[in-house]
Amino acid sequence: MMNLSCFIKSRLGCIMIIFLTAASFLPAAETQERLRRTVTDSNTGMTFSNFRSGENESVFYQVLRPVDFLYREPSGNADPVYSLSRDIFVEVDESSRTGSFVRAKVLDRLHGVIEGWVRMSALRNIRYYGRSYSEHKELSERGSEMNRKINPHWVISEKQTVYGDSAMTVRSDMHLNKGDIVYVKDLSATFPGISFYGTGGHLLEGFVPANSLSELAVVPGGETDMKKLISHFSTALLKNGIDKPGFMSYSGIRISELNHEEFTEDRICRELPNDSLFYGVSNSLYPLERKRFSTPRNDPSVLNYAMYRFLPDEQIVTSNDTISCRVIELVTVPRSAKMTMDGIEHSTVSNSITRLYITRIENHDMDIVFHKEISDYTLKYAKDTKTGKMLSSESTTEKLVKRLTAFRKH
Repeated sequence: MMNLSCFIKSRLGCIMIIFLTAASFLPAAETQERLRRTVTDSNTGMTFSNFRSGENESVFYQVLRPVDFLYREPSGNADPVYSLSRDIFVEVDESSRTGSFVRAKVLDRLHGVIEGWVRMSALRNIRYYGRSYSEHKELSERGSEMNRKINPHWVISEKQTVYGDSAMTVRSDMHLNKGDIVYVKDLSATFPGISFYGTGGHLLEGFVPANSLSELAVVPGGETDMKKLISHFSTALLKNGIDKPGFMSYSGIRISELNHEEFTEDRICRELPNDSLFYGVSNSLYPLERKRFSTPRNDPSVLNYAMYRFLPDEQIVTSNDTISCRVIELVTVPRSAKMTMDGIEHSTVSNSITRLYITRIENHDMDIVFHKEISDYTLKYAKDTKTGKMLSSESTTEKLVKRLTAFRKH
């Protein structure tokens, strides 16, 4: 007969084998959730991690059900104060649990922070951490966004994962594509922190490798074959807004940081022999400084654009009419200058993105630019040539918008 000690050892051995076998068959989803990860809430634009990186971070859960409510009191019979939908993040005070309810906060885009009670059964069983909603007086503060929109760079990788930490150990669910514009916090970092606009229009944050960024502007899906573009429109039209004899008057506004100025621009075009056009341009701010120049009509070499893409056609509504326009976005070849003094490299990189709204005037067999937007980007920085450390950086953005107010065939 087996003695008692042998019997106990055999039973313990069976239990251990069962436990190890069960552990080896844990659901893949549960194993995945144990990994360090960062996700973005599409409702608020905020990011949350399944690990705590600061003592003051609050606890968040995602809503499990397609439809649920935040209640005024910890009771299903209480009045609902907010409608919850699946995957929304709610901030939870775990110490406040009352029965099956817990006190929670949500952040609404229009009404700010809303507090109430939510059923624990309505939440996913995965704990996240992040900054408390109470710190957000408004979902989008203009001043804070402007402070984060510095040092514009462009993504040069075809597809770049955004990480939740500078050590690149935490993958988020966010990705950037070639041509996306990001704002870099520290140009000297190997894995700099960045800000960028997500699909919901929120300014998001994360980290990417420095070698995935460039000061050179590109556009997603952009074409580089400028001759192909010229086959649709003439060079003169793309550069000057008109490619046949005519008169155009534009009203415009120039915006630089917080300053802006309005102006009126008159443009007279006459046809010259040898397939060229002569332009006379006057500006209401400087009426005596009329510019006169000529340009080859069909010479693509005079274009300094690097890329272009067609955007969806738009209907521009004015006080008198609705104008149908084809929309083209063009990026100029970047311009750069460098000067080194006492081991310090001073560099300037600049380029611009132009958006043209071109309309067709059938009775004159002409295309003209009805609306034009130009955004000029300039980046200045100083770098130690020995250590490669970035000593200072400064970026500026200027925007010019022009709208056609008068036109006649010359």
